[in-house]
Amino acid sequence: MKLTRKIASLALALVMLFSLSVTVFAEEETAPLSAGNYTITIAGTDASPTAGHTYTVYQLFTGTLAVEDGNKILSDVKYGQNYTPDDTTTDTLVPKDVLDAITDANAFADSLVKGNLLEGHFAILNETNGWKIENVPAGYYLIVDTTETLPENDTRSAYIVQVVDDVTMAPKSSTTTIVKKVKDTNDSTGTTTDWQDSADYDIGDTVPFQITTVFSNLSAYDSYGNIKIVDTMSKGLTYNNDVKVTINYAYLDEEGKTQEITKDATGSFTASTAAYTGDAEKYIGGTVLTLDCRDLKALANEGHEILRATVTVDYTCELNENAATGAAGNPNKVKLIFYREPDVQHETPEDVNIVFTFKAEVNKVDEKSMPLTGAEFKLDKFIADENGTETYKNVKGNWNTLSLIKNDEGTVFSFNGLDDGEYRITEEKAPAGYNKIPAFAFTVTADHEILADDPKLTDLKADGGEIVKFTVTPEDGKIASNIMNKSGAILPETGGIGTTIFYIVGALLVVAAVVVLVTRKRMGTNNEE
Repeated sequence: MKLTRKIASLALALVMLFSLSVTVFAEEETAPLSAGNYTITIAGTDASPTAGHTYTVYQLFTGTLAVEDGNKILSDVKYGQNYTPDDTTTDTLVPKDVLDAITDANAFADSLVKGNLLEGHFAILNETNGWKIENVPAGYYLIVDTTETLPENDTRSAYIVQVVDDVTMAPKSSTTTIVKKVKDTNDSTGTTTDWQDSADYDIGDTVPFQITTVFSNLSAYDSYGNIKIVDTMSKGLTYNNDVKVTINYAYLDEEGKTQEITKDATGSFTASTAAYTGDAEKYIGGTVLTLDCRDLKALANEGHEILRATVTVDYTCELNENAATGAAGNPNKVKLIFYREPDVQHETPEDVNIVFTFKAEVNKVDEKSMPLTGAEFKLDKFIADENGTETYKNVKGNWNTLSLIKNDEGTVFSFNGLDDGEYRITEEKAPAGYNKIPAFAFTVTADHEILADDPKLTDLKADGGEIVKFTVTPEDGKIASNIMNKSGAILPETGGIGTTIFYIVGALLVVAAVVVLVTRKRMGTNNEE
């Protein structure tokens, strides 16, 4: 009886499981998918707020919604209610190549507006409805920022979204910005960084800078073509008059497809320099470089108007003898002046980067740590070079002389304008009466914030091994050490202790000889008796 009950229970459980499985399979295979019960929500972020913005939604395409391998897809895509090109209706199937060609939402939106191909709109999203629309059919939608008066520095953007479920999207940051970067090179290892916000260099080095700014949906602004890039350098940087401007831009070809091209636009920018006239102490004595373009939009390929433009400016400066050492560094900043509406000027926030440099200081002392005068020092730096004649720390290169300091009266020798790398100090001339010290090498390392709005020097070190110890003060960038000279060897002089000692030794020898002679004579007399 118990066995029968167990079998019956098992059979019942299997039947229930089977029926449940059939229900699940039927649900997945046969249940129709919702054709229009979705929502589109635009949710802003701190970086890309929605406040103050209005978005217009256009239905571009609709389709049949299905599930394939667990993924929702649209098939039988047709033109939507707001996009019906000539000879098409909302029942016209959209060719695949048309869908594949839509790779740039801004450019595609611009082509639809220019061709008057958009009819009405599907919805308006703003603060009133919380930037949310419900009961949206499955399909493709174009969302365009149509804010009448944009917040400061913002630009318009467009988005294409596929709706096969509820969609919540954060608008991309559309703020017009400009950034300035610098590369850092370690001469002793031969390595160079990517573009960053800080670097350190020797005085006399060539410092590369790069400025980048992006103009999205450029053709939406009639006066957007008038721009000025204003770059301010501190007095420690000498502009080398070698600016080069390139533009990568997107445009629509004859078929309405987005194309990209990069071209040299140096000739389309007027470059001018002037002395800094502001009151910021760190820039007093510096130079202002202005790049003026009166019609950025006119820089088109074969007559096509620019939709999006990325402007890149490259130039170099020499770090000169006025460079500040230590944590203050040698800052430089850039801003963009542009127009969204005629005669309404806008400015971006300034972007700052900084170039650091340091100094080595040798204090000449004797064995009692008293200052010594009359020395002469040479500073060399190891420069990596695959064709070099020497190898240092497994790197091939050469020792190059940076400076030679003669100071007959002084006791402090300063080498200004060093960066990270391998150095060697040689005493070319020692103070009178003292021996030269052996040449000694040391390593300078510096750490600074490489990605920061206002980069800071975070650490500075100098390592002379067991031979020389350094005291480092990052604030003024000083790497200092006391270098001791010892007195030279003293030769005997006439009338001095050297001659006297000979007389004493000679006298002692004479006395010894007399003692020996007398002793032998007495011994001989005793023997005769």
